Amino acid sequence: MADVIDTFAGELFRAQTDRRPVEPLTERAPDLVLEDAYAIQTRVIERRIAAGARAIGRKVGLTAKPMQQMLGVDEPDFG
Repeated sequence: MADVIDTFAGELFRAQTDRRPVEPLTERAPDLVLEDAYAIQTRVIERRIAAGARAIGRKVGLTAKPMQQMLGVDEPDFG
């Protein structure tokens, strides 16, 4: 799975840099789990920092239970 995580992180980093969309990752790898998503996110952040960006804060979403229920999740997301 580490190869998939690195590949997807690279694709997402390039997509952000080039401002182009990518196909949904879960359609290409339906066995991805939450931990994989966070690992991909971490690798993208590492690449952005290596390219000169700096982390200046965190984002938390889906803190309201009704929104979590609507989207079928049971905890907030963050990034």
